[in-house]
Amino acid sequence: MLYSLNVIQGNMIIAAAAILVILGLLSCENEVYLQSNVVDPTRIVASSIADKKFNVARFETFGPQPEQVYGYVLYDDDADMRTTGAPLAKLGKMNLKEVLDDYDKTRRAKGWYRASSPVIREVLRGGNLIALTASDDMLDVHLWEDKALSENENKVIIILTYDDRRTADRAVKPGV
Repeated sequence: MLYSLNVIQGNMIIAAAAILVILGLLSCENEVYLQSNVVDPTRIVASSIADKKFNVARFETFGPQPEQVYGYVLYDDDADMRTTGAPLAKLGKMNLKEVLDDYDKTRRAKGWYRASSPVIREVLRGGNLIALTASDDMLDVHLWEDKALSENENKVIIILTYDDRRTADRAVKPGV
């Protein structure tokens, strides 16, 4: 009986230690996924948000495809955009209509004739709009908030990742 009590106590100590380790790992979570929703392009282009000036970053895929796919992130002044490796060009202040024009102009200049109409997503943080994205339908754009950097820099630090869903890229590790 004494032996079984020692085993039970030992198992309880191991379980408590495991719970503490898991809670510690969860509290170290620095990056939080920002929820996004696809919006109706005609509705958003007709709304007042289409005329609002945002900071704009354009990114492009890289990999074995003969043509690269482009996307845009529009974000407010209280945020900054970073990436983990995708070529990122900050274009200054633009509204959504200007971004859509740039998308079309870039598509034609690069000979990207298989491009879809841009998919527009609103990105929410705590229920509030933090960013918009516009990209080809073969790109899954993901935005994350880096909590540690946001605290240090006193602004929302958005990290961009994406998945390139074109078939040839599936043989290689997709996305960034």
